[in-house]
Amino acid sequence: MSKYQIITLCGSIKYKKEFFQVQNQLTLAGNIVLMPCFFY
Repeated sequence: MSKYQIITLCGSIKYKKEFFQVQNQLTLAGNIVLMPCFFY
């Protein structure tokens, strides 16, 4: 059993700021976060 929870963020890339805020919170809480990487 994995000791880390893996979370995938999905949604519109127009919410770039929100993606990074949520990613930061979840990562600091001890999760592995996957999200889109094509904002630019």
